[in-house]
Formats: sequence, structure tokens, C-alpha cells
Amino acid sequence: MRNSSRNESEANPIEYAEQAGIAIYYGRLPLCESMSLCHGEKCYIAIDPFSIQSMADGMVKAAHEIGHCETRSFYSRNSLCDVRGRHEYKADKWAAHYLMPPDKLRQATAEGYIEPWELAERLNVTEDFLRRAMYIYRCEGLLPE
Repeated sequence: MRNSSRNESEANPIEYAEQAGIAIYYGRLPLCESMSLCHGEKCYIAIDPFSIQSMADGMVKAAHEIGHCETRSFYSRNSLCDVRGRHEYKADKWAAHYLMPPDKLRQATAEGYIEPWELAERLNVTEDFLRRAMYIYRCEGLLPE
């Protein structure tokens, strides 16, 4: 029988940001749903609360933006697509390892969660993010093809 209770050690990106000294601002963002920036040594995150579709979506957005801060992967709106792609990949990779490390993914599958929507729900991430994280883990050789 699957255990649907939440793990007490579940990742909390908002607490992580507070402990890391990353300021989070909530408000309307007319051009995007969330963003991060670095000014000197200080990182800032902005999240449009009206763009958050679910708790999992909010977790993913926050962790992704923290990933930009933790990996110092920033770019400007005028950056080339390949540069933006590299920085987005680094932020996603950090968020994947933070929100759903490979061992948590393996544990969930061992518990019987195999469908992408089930895994996403169990790990408290969006299905799109789950698929992205699995791609990243395959690239790293942490999951079989």
C-alpha cells in the first residue's frame, strides 16, 4: 500500500531562500511569472502570486529562481537563446536536485508510483518539472535511459 503522507524533511524553497539570505518579493510581474536577479553579492527573487497554479507550481517556481541564485546563472532579456538555455538548464538542475533528489525519485517508484502524474503529485512538483528533472538525471547518468 502506498503511503501518501508527506515527508517531514520535504524541501521548502521559501525557508531555504530565507536562510540563504535571498530576498523574495511577491507582486504583479507584467512580463513574466517569476524572476531572479543579482545586485552585487545579494540575490533577489520576484514571484507573481497570481501566476501560481498550485502548491507544486509555487514550489517549482521558487526553487528554479533560487537555482539561478545558487548557480549564479543570470542572463539579460537580450541574451542569445543558447546562453539563456544554458542558464535555465543550470537553474532547473539545481531545483531538481533540491526538490526531488534521485534517491527520493527512486523511493517513490519503489513505493509503486510510476505514472508521471502520480510521481509529480507524490514529490510535490509539477508534471512538466518532473519530466525535466528526469531528463536532467538521464543526462547525468543517474537514471537509466
